[in-house]
Amino acid sequence: MFQTAMSHDFSAPISIPLSKTKIFLIFLGSLLFVILSSWILLSERSDPVLHSVKAKIAAVVGIAFFGFGGIYAAGKLADRKPGLIIDSEGIIDNSSAVAAGRVRWDDMTGLTVSKIQSTRFLNILVRSPQACLEGKSRLMKLAGAANIKMTGTPINISSNALKIKFDDLVRLINEAAIAHSNRMPHSEDDQADADR
Repeated sequence: MFQTAMSHDFSAPISIPLSKTKIFLIFLGSLLFVILSSWILLSERSDPVLHSVKAKIAAVVGIAFFGFGGIYAAGKLADRKPGLIIDSEGIIDNSSAVAAGRVRWDDMTGLTVSKIQSTRFLNILVRSPQACLEGKSRLMKLAGAANIKMTGTPINISSNALKIKFDDLVRLINEAAIAHSNRMPHSEDDQADADR
């Protein structure tokens, strides 16, 4: 259902900055998990749990996953570009390691909300999900394909690295879509499901 009351003026672009505080916390969390995973991998204790094959595999995966997260966060701390721009053409997403870049209003067909563990995502549905992956890096294509399977779209935005609350982000993009004459209903049922 649409929110018809407009709380913003969309005649000029709206820029949402990256939250350096949130990103720094992501960096610290990633660093701690890399240290913990490394300790498990290199531990020479006689603890059978720490010396199990599963524990060692989990440690290697943890180092790779959180190491990538830490490198991404460190890079974002130096990034001066806005995390998200909303303008008359659509949005420019620069909010994550697999950010979508430019997404035009004409390509969007709807908005839903999903939740993975404790993180909520704004899913931007598009006419051709596969077309959004053309010309992207191998990593982006793999992440995009996984996102399509989970949410039906490769474009999923969280507020984790943005200076905005998630509900405000959803409301802002929904209102901008209406203001720019693109009928993209955001499902209240999806919002309610994600809040659970």
